[in-house]
Amino acid sequence: MNANPLGSTTPQQPTQQPASLRFRPIDPVRVLRANVLPLVIAGGIGIVVGLILWFILKSSSPQFTSTVLLRYQAPATDATEVGQEGNRATQAIEMDINSQIPFLTNDELLQRVIEQPSVQSTNWYQQFETPEDARRALANEHIVITTRRNTKLIELGVWTRIPEEAGPIVDAVADAYENIQRIERGQNDNQALTALRTQEQRLQEDIDRLERQRSTFLTNENIESLRRDGNAAAQEFDILNSQITELKLNLEQATAQYEQLAEAQSQGQVQITPDLEAELEQTPNIARQTQQITMLRENKRAALSRFGDSHPQIKLIDAQITALEQEKDIEKNRLAREMQAGRLESASKIVESIRGTIEGLMPRMEEASRKMIDLTDRLARYDQLEKDLDRQQARLVDVQSNISQIAVNQSLIEARLQFIQITRPSEAELTFPRFIVIVPGVTIALLGLITGVIFVRELLDQRVLSPTDVRMLTRGNLLGMLPDATEDLSGSGTIDRVVERDANGLITEQFRQVRTALLGRMEQADHKSLLMTSPQASAGTTTIAHNLATSLAQNHRRVILLEANFRRPHLAALLGLDTDMGLANVLRGETPIENVTTKLDASGLDVVTAGKITGTVSDLFDGQNFANLIEQLKASYDLIILDAPPALLSSDSQLMARSVDAVAVVLRAGADKRGMADRMIRQLETGKAQVLGIILNWVQSSAGGYFRKNYKAYYDYQGTSGTERLSA
Repeated sequence: MNANPLGSTTPQQPTQQPASLRFRPIDPVRVLRANVLPLVIAGGIGIVVGLILWFILKSSSPQFTSTVLLRYQAPATDATEVGQEGNRATQAIEMDINSQIPFLTNDELLQRVIEQPSVQSTNWYQQFETPEDARRALANEHIVITTRRNTKLIELGVWTRIPEEAGPIVDAVADAYENIQRIERGQNDNQALTALRTQEQRLQEDIDRLERQRSTFLTNENIESLRRDGNAAAQEFDILNSQITELKLNLEQATAQYEQLAEAQSQGQVQITPDLEAELEQTPNIARQTQQITMLRENKRAALSRFGDSHPQIKLIDAQITALEQEKDIEKNRLAREMQAGRLESASKIVESIRGTIEGLMPRMEEASRKMIDLTDRLARYDQLEKDLDRQQARLVDVQSNISQIAVNQSLIEARLQFIQITRPSEAELTFPRFIVIVPGVTIALLGLITGVIFVRELLDQRVLSPTDVRMLTRGNLLGMLPDATEDLSGSGTIDRVVERDANGLITEQFRQVRTALLGRMEQADHKSLLMTSPQASAGTTTIAHNLATSLAQNHRRVILLEANFRRPHLAALLGLDTDMGLANVLRGETPIENVTTKLDASGLDVVTAGKITGTVSDLFDGQNFANLIEQLKASYDLIILDAPPALLSSDSQLMARSVDAVAVVLRAGADKRGMADRMIRQLETGKAQVLGIILNWVQSSAGGYFRKNYKAYYDYQGTSGTERLSA
């Protein structure tokens, strides 16, 4: 079995693609590598155009920028921080810097800049009709402010057309800003000092008032005595409150017991509890009756030892015991009622006693509570005076400290400027046009444009270039593909009679793959006649038909090849055969098919050329003679292959498709379009023949040399050095 490094050519099942599928999938690497030369040319043109544009802009609209560096420093908050940056967070510093940047371009500052003689003497200033125009231009166009990330530096720049004028203008902007800062700082300090003096006076007045109130309070009250009396009152209140709480709890219990006894008394119930039972047993009458009952039971036990249960003596004793027990129960109930009445009276007296005690303690507790509240209120007023006095004194100390700080700041105003110029104006540099921006930018833009055009062209290309494009057809499937023979350096550069010439070549192997696919389809459907055609001329149909027929004949099949392309016959010239008599003569009834059939010794293939063409060609295929001929040949051959003209250029192929079993369509890669192939297959499907599929011819290697690399792999697999074959 031979390897096929170009990929499997197993026939695909027909797949119906949506008619709206117009765009082929794109492999970006393949497209770019296939268009390296246009991209290189575009890059070269981009560089030249960029250089020209850069030179024109430099000559007509240059921008020379001079810059100074300003360093931001956080405002000092006390005398120990003067001249220091502090430890402020980076984010807070960036916010301060961004909030101050607009002041570098405000109207007041720029007005001061315009009034400077060094600015008014420049050509830049003199081009404006009024100072207001110059100020607006400076604010809107010529000042450039950038911050350096993760630093406290700001780059202040000014650009002009003349390089010598940028430095004086940017220096004037920086000086004007520092002067405005000094003025604003001085004014702010004076306003703050006035406000602080007023606040200091008010605080001193509040402190004097509070001290007078405290002195008066101490004169009228003894603080230590108040605290002692307050503690004594609180202690007395707690004791009384505890006693009353305990008495109220006892009252609740006594009341509950009284109500329980009263309810039982009112209902005539006698509740004999175990404790009451024990107490009743100790009373004389109950004790005597209990003793008598005990003696009778002892007598009964003695009598039982002498008499039986039914003896009259035993029954007499039982009657006496029962009578005594009834008498005992009656006496016990009587005594229990008497004792219950006594307990009810005792419970009532206990309730009244507890209530009296509580009522006697309540006035004392109320007096103790009033006294405690009064003392606590007076002590709270005194404590609040102390707190107010301490707070006002602390605020006074802060205000006096701020007053002292302002005095120090006024003597060190330079240290308190938020932006300090730390460099002199730099030498003006060309900032527009920048060579490094214009030339690469134009080059990249042109490359992007060309690349976009290439990809759009590739996306919209309707030509069939590869098996992927065949799968996009709405009809038909791929039977196989044949590479461009010129890329097989081991061959002659053509596929004419290649199956005869190079039995072990890669292209011959591809024909075997196509043969296998065709045989599988035809044998499955019991087809014996095959029409081979293409949408348009120069697809290689004749060459493919001959090579395929030769491969089938070499596979021990009886095969006849009929040249049915009467309009542009080529088979006779390809094989070097006589053209006087052929298929046309047979269809006109001038001679039998056997007289014009030539057997090729090399392959055993039978061939019938076109013969002499006269009259209307289409009539030869539209008559019964052609159909009868096909049926006649089926009896003698395993396969009948017809080389037909392009189906879209003549009606011959459609007429022949009515009489044959199957059709194979040949497409030339890079020439035939998908829409053209779909239309041709649709027309052929109206006939009797089954369209088996598509043979894609002249498939060229993609970028990266897909086929070229696999030629060597194929020959190595066959046991022949691929290097030797390719270099032969």
